[in-house]
Amino acid sequence: MKNNTAYLKNIHWVFLLAVAYGLTSIYLSPWVYELFGNANRIYPSLVLSVFLTGITYTGIGVATCKWKELLVAFIISEAVFAAYLFLPGNEAMVKPIIYFFAIPIPLTIFISLQTGWNKQIILAYLGVLLSCVALVMNSFEMGPIFRISSLISSRHDIWRDLLRLCFYIPTKVFQVIFICELLNYLRSDSKKPNTLLLNLGNEYGRLNGFIAFWVMKTSLLLLAVGTANYLNLLTEANSSKYGYNTGNEGYQTYMIIVGFVSIVGAVLLALFTAWYLRKLLLEYFISYNVQSKFLYWLALMPFIGFLSFLFMETNQAKQQNYNEKVTSLGNFAASSTTAISAIAFIGMFLRLVFRLSDTDGTVAISVVIACLLFTWMIYSQVAYYLNAAVIILALIAIIVYTLISQYIIDDLIGFFALLVIGLAQLVLFLPIYHFDKFFYTPGENPEPETGQPRDIFA
Repeated sequence: MKNNTAYLKNIHWVFLLAVAYGLTSIYLSPWVYELFGNANRIYPSLVLSVFLTGITYTGIGVATCKWKELLVAFIISEAVFAAYLFLPGNEAMVKPIIYFFAIPIPLTIFISLQTGWNKQIILAYLGVLLSCVALVMNSFEMGPIFRISSLISSRHDIWRDLLRLCFYIPTKVFQVIFICELLNYLRSDSKKPNTLLLNLGNEYGRLNGFIAFWVMKTSLLLLAVGTANYLNLLTEANSSKYGYNTGNEGYQTYMIIVGFVSIVGAVLLALFTAWYLRKLLLEYFISYNVQSKFLYWLALMPFIGFLSFLFMETNQAKQQNYNEKVTSLGNFAASSTTAISAIAFIGMFLRLVFRLSDTDGTVAISVVIACLLFTWMIYSQVAYYLNAAVIILALIAIIVYTLISQYIIDDLIGFFALLVIGLAQLVLFLPIYHFDKFFYTPGENPEPETGQPRDIFA
């Protein structure tokens, strides 16, 4: 799939609009509700929807330059929201469920106006539904971001607001990136995604590249935390301990449907995020002739990855032509992975040493299995697929258990989030030891005779 990233040239404006969205949600929303006083909350909700939806759609417009189509989508979006507010039927939670699945309709129409009204509309709708999952994942008052912010003392409101802002910004920019990538996919000639294809024609500025990197890294963490939160809410809704299964069947039905769709959607979004982050890093490294796989690995690490990418030495001149990028790509492919392997094995060895006093032998067995599996992953791509299959089966088992169980297991909820991150890490780590499996194309719109994907070592 030829991944056109021309929208990244304006991603800094999308970032600023996301900041405006966050500030509006945090500071303008309470003022608007206070302005209307004790009047019906419908009217301030409509006013805020115009502001917030307008900012969101403006960000998409800046990235795509499709303003007429966006105007149509904006009008439909406000009509759908107004229908949700004014139409009856909230008592049995039927209306919120319908509204959840109606939210993607406006942007689906926006995409269909560009790609045509064919059977792709189903893919467009499902794609937009996925993008909406990222936005609502933490929107509940019981969401993890709001839970954490509620723990901060009222004397430190500025820190609470900054925390909420750090949620709003990446989720809004993430949605724009996802919509642009969905348009790329629906416009491409091949409908079979080639996740291992690198586009040497993509251009990355340092600032916009870092913004995209920060957004995707943060979104991956938020998706993992959000899935754990939804799993917790789903378990509570299905638990006899809280009485939802007998006292409020409407709420239980709502949480089971919305929670299940959101959890599955978040796992799929985590895979998309990992693919995009991998592609972004590899193409950015090639553009700036960064030749170290160790630096790539370091950029994937939690927390320090942000700093390593920000302060990475990219003082080399930006690669301007195709031949320079091919040379840069070859240099990266030939770089050593010895340091990465050594750190991984040393870490597992130290874990074994520090747990030797533990009478439970399962720790030692798990470390030995991890070493063997890691060694297999170094030499065979099959090990990645096996790991992915095991993680997916574990995720399915936890979801099924949550749907049928009436008890909450806190450790299981946290383990689910770690499994989501682990699945994404498999995608991210693949090029470290198996970069020879990747292909490249010369540019965004290559000529037919030169546009076929080429093996990196051809």
